[in-house]
Amino acid sequence: MVGYSGVGKSGLAIKISEGVFRPTESTHGAQFWHLPVKNVQGLPSNIQAELTLWDLAGQPEYRLVHQLFLDDTDAAMLLFDCSDPNEPFHGVPYWAKVLKKHSPQHSIKFLVSARSDVSPVTVDNQQINQKLAEYGLIKYFKTSAKNNEGVEELYNNLLQSIPWKKLPRTSTPELFQVIKDYLLEIKNKGKPLVLMSDIRRDVAREYKGGYITNKDIEAVVALLQVRGLVYRLKPRPNLSFILTRPELINQYTASIINETRNHPKGIGAVTERKVLIGDIPFSGFKRLSLKEEEKMVLEATVELLIRHDLCFREMGLLVFPSQINVSRPKSKSETPQTEVAYQFSGSIEMIYASLVVRLSHTDYFRLKTSGNTL
Repeated sequence: MVGYSGVGKSGLAIKISEGVFRPTESTHGAQFWHLPVKNVQGLPSNIQAELTLWDLAGQPEYRLVHQLFLDDTDAAMLLFDCSDPNEPFHGVPYWAKVLKKHSPQHSIKFLVSARSDVSPVTVDNQQINQKLAEYGLIKYFKTSAKNNEGVEELYNNLLQSIPWKKLPRTSTPELFQVIKDYLLEIKNKGKPLVLMSDIRRDVAREYKGGYITNKDIEAVVALLQVRGLVYRLKPRPNLSFILTRPELINQYTASIINETRNHPKGIGAVTERKVLIGDIPFSGFKRLSLKEEEKMVLEATVELLIRHDLCFREMGLLVFPSQINVSRPKSKSETPQTEVAYQFSGSIEMIYASLVVRLSHTDYFRLKTSGNTL
């Protein structure tokens, strides 16, 4: 459930998950609800299914971090402010873009207006249909958590549209429970990291239902990750471990991004080595106490950010294109003395950010004192 801050995500999520309405304040980070689902269309009766509903905070400072958690999205509800007369679809283009980039191909997306009890929908059907076609959204729903308008219809369509047959599953509920209990015990003991190889070894001692494969373990971990209980990290091909405090991904990432905003040249970058050794300010959360563990998490977080195209490596720096705030200097002459044309290929965001960094850190471009031109 995504959208700009204050559009009614949390109220609608509570109504869907708990069946009640209660006023809410802005969400910080994310909230989760786990809903058992019965009689799933297309699945055998012996298969137990569950839906996990994520309510992602809409404030701008959380947007970049939330992109790391969209890989397992099977369905998304994009909420907009139906009462805004100027820009009612504010936030929809952004979320549609990142969902298209990061969510699986089978994921379905709904356009939803919440809080219709507060204000009538000010956009007409033509505008709505245009947004559906423009952003690849399959259906529109008008809802009110307070008046229970459209909520049941939205939820039923959601259940019917999810491609349940394509989702990860475990062979037996017993194996799922054994692995879940094992990881929760590790979590409760305050151990933040556990190797995948150790999970298989330790669980094999407890599980009496037969041989356990790596695929079995990975399926359970994927289900627990969707629940927001753990996060699997793979910083290198030969290293894979489970983070039992998945909120650390948000917190370390937020600190890294905050450091890029403070770059003296405004180029949205931070030295990668400083990040990996933990030599940047971390505040607002309890850091990992063991340096080796923190280094592993920081390394994995950096690779995660790069893999999601939120940043890239350039000249020993981690560059975040979205954090570049260089102001273009005002030219004293309307026409530059020399015109230069460049041709590039690749992602526009990466090209622009790379050019900014290179111009700032090389000796090839300098202001001419005579003409004051670059």
